[in-house]
Amino acid sequence: MRTFKCWLIANFEIVMFLLTLIISSIVVWGVAGGIKNESALEAYFYVLALVAMFSLPTKRGVLQFGKYILMLGGIILLMWGVKKGGWVTDIEEIEMYNRFFTWFWVAFSIATAISIWFAIYTYVNIHEVVSRRMLYRNSNVNLFEFSWLYTLDRFCNITVSIVTCTLGFMFLIIMM
Repeated sequence: MRTFKCWLIANFEIVMFLLTLIISSIVVWGVAGGIKNESALEAYFYVLALVAMFSLPTKRGVLQFGKYILMLGGIILLMWGVKKGGWVTDIEEIEMYNRFFTWFWVAFSIATAISIWFAIYTYVNIHEVVSRRMLYRNSNVNLFEFSWLYTLDRFCNITVSIVTCTLGFMFLIIMM
């Protein structure tokens, strides 16, 4: 079981994206009978592409931190624009954005709690998690520095993956 947990942590983003893809496909085409509107179908594929772009892993830890900061900065900028009233003036749109912000912060808080737990588990079991991911290729890397960078990478990547996949799935459900 420990090996499976380490494998799951090492490949979390891929598993999360595949689950999102499978579940949203079952819900949209199995339960709802497909998307009948062409613009909604196009939006469905755009949302899936955006979820894939943000949730799938990259080889560089700096890119993971960048996606994390981009997600937070983007939502804060959007909140600022809506609150100031300069970008959106319609009351119904403002209420829709406020509901979205509420759901974002709920998903972000839950994802952060899960990611903290995974990051601690990764740090404690760094050798086994890394061996499942096969990222430890450079023998000159200081193991302490590597373990902290990889732990932060897991934290940022898992948080972004959970938030984007969850909100993408919710958006796809709402589009139906």
